[in-house]
Amino acid sequence: MVSFNSKAYATTITILHWLLKQLLPELGGLTSLLIMDLLRSHTTKPVKKLLKKNDITLSMVPAGCTGSVQPVDISFNRPFKDMLKEEINKEFEGAVTPELFLEYIEYLDYVDTEERKDDKRERREEQRV
Repeated sequence: MVSFNSKAYATTITILHWLLKQLLPELGGLTSLLIMDLLRSHTTKPVKKLLKKNDITLSMVPAGCTGSVQPVDISFNRPFKDMLKEEINKEFEGAVTPELFLEYIEYLDYVDTEERKDDKRERREEQRV
């Protein structure tokens, strides 16, 4: 799923869309803990109400601490990006600028999103058969 607005900020609408279309179907009604940073759109009344209605406890990461305490950042994002940067630097002999690296990460996110779309299309087609 890709959802964005013209400024590329996560808004209450984009967060609600993500919750309704992606997270809640995945959770299937399980009582859950959702860890998010203090981005304003994560803490609005509609978001909190939807989470409470679906038995999801919201835990907020203090400002400036996301990279230090958020589980996905610590266990996956940081090591993955470090490893990827190292491999890119080896490949291009250190010629990778921070801007190019970020562009490549965005490309990987895009590819991942497209692969998920393809997987969903294939599952729908299999269900039709």
